[in-house]
Amino acid sequence: MLGRLLLAAVASVALVLAACGGGGGGKSTSSPTPGAAGSAAPAVSVPTPPADFAAYPDAIAAYLTAAQGSPSCLAELLDAWNMPQPTPHAACQQGDLDGDGRNEYVVRIVDATTTGPSLEAPVPTPAAEPPSYGGDVLILDDSGGGYQVVYRGTVRRGETVPFERFLDPAILGARDYNNDGKAEAAFTGTECGEDTCTTSVFIVGWDGSQYVDLFAEPVTHPWTKPIEIEFEDEDRDGAQEIRIPAHTVASVGAGPQRDSIFIYDWDGAHYVLASTEFARSDYLYFVVLDADQAFIDGEAALTSSLYRKAAEDTTLKDWKGELGTGAPDRAELVPYARFRLYLTQLSLLLPTDVTAAESLVGSIGGLTHEFPDSLHAQAAQRFEEAYRQETMPNDAYAAGCSAFVSFLEEHRSEFDAIWDYGYANPKREPDQLCPQ
Repeated sequence: MLGRLLLAAVASVALVLAACGGGGGGKSTSSPTPGAAGSAAPAVSVPTPPADFAAYPDAIAAYLTAAQGSPSCLAELLDAWNMPQPTPHAACQQGDLDGDGRNEYVVRIVDATTTGPSLEAPVPTPAAEPPSYGGDVLILDDSGGGYQVVYRGTVRRGETVPFERFLDPAILGARDYNNDGKAEAAFTGTECGEDTCTTSVFIVGWDGSQYVDLFAEPVTHPWTKPIEIEFEDEDRDGAQEIRIPAHTVASVGAGPQRDSIFIYDWDGAHYVLASTEFARSDYLYFVVLDADQAFIDGEAALTSSLYRKAAEDTTLKDWKGELGTGAPDRAELVPYARFRLYLTQLSLLLPTDVTAAESLVGSIGGLTHEFPDSLHAQAAQRFEEAYRQETMPNDAYAAGCSAFVSFLEEHRSEFDAIWDYGYANPKREPDQLCPQ
């Protein structure tokens, strides 16, 4: 019966949307592959599209089974179904994902009746901008009994996204990204709320028994444009790293923000977040965060330079001061930067540098004279008091930090209010402020 229905439909082969997969290695942005001119005609006629979009996946699987594959990577079917293609990415790619010697199909489907906001930029866009379409990304595999949908992008770790639709899903490629000898499917899907749109990124591969997302944790970032995602083997280990850009959230509640790039690396089992690159910012808050990170990374010269900049550069923007809510940033971030600058210098001293250590500890305790209303300055005074009660430098440093942290814990509500910079920024803990 199915074969007769397929043969009764009228074929419409035109407008090759994209060719099927291939390629790998080197720097790669997500761009479509040109169609294969002169591809063999499909073995059966293209069926009419189902009335219900939910039936599309099974209908595509049935077509592939009846046609025994598609040399054009479903170009004839997607064109006949008038599938909207608002992105520059391929609508279908092929790759041997499970290592059985036969290619699987990675297919993007969208519903012309389901539209959303334009995803062109991380700001409200005019109505004239092209809308987005609800849809999904499918992986179809023939394990011997015909093609079946073996993976759907909207089903993540056992959960389905709202409405079972992504906005403008995009296929990035079907290549061997992690150098395991099999291809992986890379694709994205976007969801939008009132203030922002977030894009989920997937690297799906075969683990020997099923198709799974190879990211160690779900990857979702705001206003990520698929075309900006890059793959490159930067460390020359054979596996490509993934650079995913993220933009800012248009919400005061998110706090101050800056563009960033998240770099994911293959650890042998999963893709994990290896590092984050942040755009430069002229806000005092971000200079302090960068100084804290430099301290953690052991970059003493950069740490001192950034803390000094935070403490002395009056041209840096004050986020809370601009909002006019609560105490301005400088009331606490400047004494904190001064404390951390002295702490950095103290940590670099030799045990024999007693005089220099005494001077720095005195400067730490003296912050209360310059900033009598500052919580951090008062905590710094507790550091000095505890430090001077010990005779061994290492013990003194640890005792000072313990006293500093304990004081902040005793004033936790005030501490949390000081470091509240919106949901887009990290939550701070007292023990992070005096690391040992």
